[in-house]
Amino acid sequence: MLSKGKVRGLMAKKVFIIFLIVLVVGFVVIGIASNKHQKTTTKQITDIATVNKTLVPAVFTNLHGQSISLTSYHNKKLMVYLLATWCSSCQESLQTLLSNAPTLQKYGLNIVALETYGDAGYSGPSMQQFISGITNAKSFPNNFSFGEASQSLTSSYNPDNAPDIYYLINPSGIIQTVNSTPSATMNSILQFAKSA
Repeated sequence: MLSKGKVRGLMAKKVFIIFLIVLVVGFVVIGIASNKHQKTTTKQITDIATVNKTLVPAVFTNLHGQSISLTSYHNKKLMVYLLATWCSSCQESLQTLLSNAPTLQKYGLNIVALETYGDAGYSGPSMQQFISGITNAKSFPNNFSFGEASQSLTSSYNPDNAPDIYYLINPSGIIQTVNSTPSATMNSILQFAKSA
């Protein structure tokens, strides 16, 4: 007959062995799940806009309800600016872009300012109200377009729902720059606009 001490010792060994088995199985399950997630992420990255890649064809709806493809800007310099209408830095950035409108138009930079699909996860005013809160202008320069990004455009150009992100795309459709806060980075936008 085993003493109480030996029984406790055997029980402790069994508990330890069970713990090790559960731990190993847990690591295996996590590894399999991580591998599945990595495959999904790798596939999604091919549809995400990044520097030195060709723009991802996507559609937005302008303030008149028309669907417009980014591919319609082929052979033109393009800035795609995704914003959230509740974002104060976005207000400042749009004001900065509008105050530089004559220069941007002179150098042929087309600006497409879009509300991120779902307003980057929070509730804000409509794009029309957002613009009206910034300026009382009834019309804008021909090189400015405003609207709402489709879900697919947002997935490609703003998958992390950043409230204030933009892309500078050359006339060949190659993304040259990804940055944020145009009010703080206006010099680089002007430099891109002035480039050939």
